[in-house]
Amino acid sequence: GGGAELEPAKLKAGLQQGYIVRGKLRVNGGEPSDAYVTVDGVPNDVFLRGEPQRGNSIDGDEVAVLLNPMEMWWTVNKLAPAEAKKLGVHGNGRDAGVGKGSPWRSAGAAGGRAAAIESLVSQLLDRPWLRPTGRVVAVVAEGPRREQVVGVLQAGLGWSGGEPVVWLLPLDPRLPRCQLSPPSVRDMPPELLAEAQLSPAVGSPSSAPRTLVSARMSKWPAGSDAPLVELRASLGQAGELEPETAAILQAEGIRCEPFSNAVLECLPNTPWSVSEADIAERRDFRRTRIFSIDPPTAKDLDDALSVERLPAQGDLPERLRIGVHIADVAAFVPPFSALDIEAGLRGTSTYLVQRVIPMLPALLCEELCSLNPGVERFAFSVEWELNAATGAVLSMWAGRSVICSCAKLAYPMVQAMIDGDFVPERDAPKVQLYNGYSWEEIVGDCMALNGVARMLRAARFAGGALRLDNTKLFFKMDKDGNPDSTAPYVQREANQLVEEFMLLANMSVAQAIAKALPKLALLRRHVPPDETKMLQLLTLAQHAGLSINTASAASLQASLKELRENCDDRDTVEVVTMLATRPMQLATYFCTGDFPDPAVWRHYALAVAEYTHFTSPIRRYPDIVVHRLFAGVGARLFATPSL
Repeated sequence: GGGAELEPAKLKAGLQQGYIVRGKLRVNGGEPSDAYVTVDGVPNDVFLRGEPQRGNSIDGDEVAVLLNPMEMWWTVNKLAPAEAKKLGVHGNGRDAGVGKGSPWRSAGAAGGRAAAIESLVSQLLDRPWLRPTGRVVAVVAEGPRREQVVGVLQAGLGWSGGEPVVWLLPLDPRLPRCQLSPPSVRDMPPELLAEAQLSPAVGSPSSAPRTLVSARMSKWPAGSDAPLVELRASLGQAGELEPETAAILQAEGIRCEPFSNAVLECLPNTPWSVSEADIAERRDFRRTRIFSIDPPTAKDLDDALSVERLPAQGDLPERLRIGVHIADVAAFVPPFSALDIEAGLRGTSTYLVQRVIPMLPALLCEELCSLNPGVERFAFSVEWELNAATGAVLSMWAGRSVICSCAKLAYPMVQAMIDGDFVPERDAPKVQLYNGYSWEEIVGDCMALNGVARMLRAARFAGGALRLDNTKLFFKMDKDGNPDSTAPYVQREANQLVEEFMLLANMSVAQAIAKALPKLALLRRHVPPDETKMLQLLTLAQHAGLSINTASAASLQASLKELRENCDDRDTVEVVTMLATRPMQLATYFCTGDFPDPAVWRHYALAVAEYTHFTSPIRRYPDIVVHRLFAGVGARLFATPSL
């Protein structure tokens, strides 16, 4: 740390002419002296080797980086360039005979940033074995990680500001060692200071209890190799469940305080019920047989399903009318209210093994919004008519509705129905059926839905979709909430049934809002995988004598399917699936107006042109935004019954 910042005028000129680039700093947790900055429009990250190149920036900061001349760039390996390109493996060392100077500087001086980036990209395309290097010359925007640093204390040597030196050693290897500010040392509890002075050197075996603390970075003095932090709170003893949980929540910046009075004042008065005036403004589905399917412990029921058989009629074949009914959360969250702002800051509910930190107060997420059985609830419904024989969508309707779910089903029950082995008394002893419906009718509905889900799923994979199923663990808890065993979580056909209709709803809504609001729609895109990491996967597969085709999502899916069916060694299948996940990029939300070319809206893994999130508004804020957009355009979209 401690690098000098560039003065503002030079920084501005450098950014305008493109020889200084900007992006978010990422520190390599496995090798914390290495860091990377991804620059828009540049195919390779800028590599910052060694802490001194980072100045006073930390992981997550938006930084300005001065690019080094090409003689100082990093060579990925010493093999012939063609080999390097083919293998995509990491080597080390630099090779001076690979290009000279900084040709992008003259390009940028003449044509500005765009010309400089174009020149930089052409240098990289000519030499795919090179990685640009540079050094941080300014922190453009401080990242959120400065607000919460979690770690343990250790006494240092000497004094600072009249107080003994105390270090904070972060748990996260990507963060630098920090020094407690003298006022923090002066005000800290004496037992914490005593513990810090007893604590052994890092890395030596220690049986002494350590207290986890949280702090925030206040400043990074010029010339110092450590930022100063203010102590915020003592979280409790390391290694114990609650302090470690608190440490994770603090370090990740998860808002987990109780909801404020201002937020709670936005909630409706209880007891709340649907009024006749409400029903007049919505489509009434209360007489439709609707039920929810969730994990057995779910309390926040976002979605419910319905299916009705329609006989063949004139030119129309036999059809199924299928409804996806999603909790109408937006009806309870006024835009820009304290409740809306808090939900937006939380962004999502956070699911820990032993508890959930909800995005919305319990009154909404467990009661008024949750599609609980036997009670009238506001929903946002999407209904399709599908050809019963082929699963093809013939028409669609969507809009705000009122529903009354008749049952809360769980995945294991529905799986038993699919397996033809469902006994209500044994498999669903606690489930109450409402509205006078029978188990026979509900089993029939689940079978009909599953038949369509199978067709939809087959059509998706035929259309080029990709699914990488990595094993997920779940924990069984004892009565005190401590884990006593683990097992793999198995995705079964009942899960896939629900997933198919959620995907269909999300795709249908995405198409509708993208068409109606081409500049304002909130969609979710998934860019193709990282090519360098894909090459590594190919190389490893070749060494293991496995043939994998990574040309497209469809070919990768086909290769992995073939491997699963023909390879007897389960471990090999698991490892290859895991390695195939590594090149995948994360899907991201975006506004269509920011990307004028619809070609870049695509979702790589789902192989669709438009996708969004609509089906989980109780626990995901983007879905609330999509509901608002959709409600605004819905009325004029569905005047005619065609998709």
